Amino acid sequence: PTAVFNDEGNEKWIKVLEKACKMHVDEPISTNSLKRISRPDIDLHVIPEIIATIKSFVAQDGANNDGLYCAIDVGATTLEACTFRIFGSDTGEDKYAFYSARIKPYGAARYEESQDKNEFLRNCDKQFSEVIWGTYLRKAPHEKEWGEGLPVILCGGGSYIPEYKKLLTDYDEEHLKRLARDRF
Repeated sequence: PTAVFNDEGNEKWIKVLEKACKMHVDEPISTNSLKRISRPDIDLHVIPEIIATIKSFVAQDGANNDGLYCAIDVGATTLEACTFRIFGSDTGEDKYAFYSARIKPYGAARYEESQDKNEFLRNCDKQFSEVIWGTYLRKAPHEKEWGEGLPVILCGGGSYIPEYKKLLTDYDEEHLKRLARDRF
């Protein structure tokens, strides 16, 4: 679970990848087997998991997906949110610009376990607001999608929970203005 593309800050995930790449298929994973494994001779990098969702969305046959989007991936333990722009679909060469991303421990299992569902959902809304408001304020304030409605891709195993869908309504220009008033 990472929101950044660079390897800095993701050293522990790189180590896990290195060890996993060197492990023999028949050897069970254990602390002892991990200690015996040396660095692989391949180049490993960590990328946000939500990139696979976006790539799948863009790869749809015949789709011209140019525009600004928000993607929300509701996993078992984490909730990933990001905003991005797709351009170049009409030329057959998809290009992406990623604007903002957050990963928090607000996944479906955590929702089910939470004692205070309202507080949990307020935290989810805050995460969405940070991503969307951050994009609006600092990265892409003049995009047409703010007035027309920001398309949201909701995916992941926990996306079936209706409360997540309810949080994602009304992210239009008026909602962003309300967020700004509440925030400052």
